[in-house]
Amino acid sequence: MNPTMRSLPFQSALALLGFASSLFAADLAKPAGKTFIDYFKPTPIIGELSKEVWGAAAVGPRDPKNGLEDVSMKQWNYWDGRILKGKDGKYHLFGSRWNQAESFNNWWSSKAVHAVSDHLYGPYVDKGLCWPDNGGGLGHNVTALEMHDGRYAIVVSETRPGDVFVADSLDGPWTHLGKIQVADNEFKNLGAMSNVNIMLRPDGNYQIIARSGAIWISKSGILGPYEIQGKSIYYQTTGIDLRDLEDPVICTAAGSIMWW
Repeated sequence: MNPTMRSLPFQSALALLGFASSLFAADLAKPAGKTFIDYFKPTPIIGELSKEVWGAAAVGPRDPKNGLEDVSMKQWNYWDGRILKGKDGKYHLFGSRWNQAESFNNWWSSKAVHAVSDHLYGPYVDKGLCWPDNGGGLGHNVTALEMHDGRYAIVVSETRPGDVFVADSLDGPWTHLGKIQVADNEFKNLGAMSNVNIMLRPDGNYQIIARSGAIWISKSGILGPYEIQGKSIYYQTTGIDLRDLEDPVICTAAGSIMWW
């Protein structure tokens, strides 16, 4: 993540993902004069605002009960994550964590974790590592989804480039399915397994946008091979700052893309 966004708290990302999910699930016939950002609302306060929690000064007072956070700031750094609502009515968050004492730059040793809440906004309770017996739980840039066959999948990148784990239940156990493959075409150089974000399309195919900003599509299942569709979308987009773009998010309901 770029230096500015590294300072943002986890719940900033959580709020963006949570509101994006509800936003695109709704009818987006917008009145004249209303822009995309007008649909985003402030994150509700679950506990209370604090100035003593992790984050840059510009973030201001915020609520550490919103999302997944070590409020003691003594054990874990938490990062990234995707929320899925389970058949049990609870909200399941899949993210990553690493030792607080090892500083932010030790994200390279982060491990994938499962957390649960009765409410979308939290607080979430850390239930532990997703696959403790596989690589010691190693996993970063964690994202999760329900597959076309009803099973659940977790995809991780960076530290384990394009690894996919699957389970019949959001509570696991998680089994390593394999690695995502990219087809060999003229755009394959945009296929680095960095900040991979994935969705199941309405047509049953899988679509990825990764750090490169290129669109990948697989018609052969979650592992691919993924055909990269063309150049990065970043440089075809007007009205945004093109510096240091990273962590794109693709939203399932409408196939819309955001990044921060």
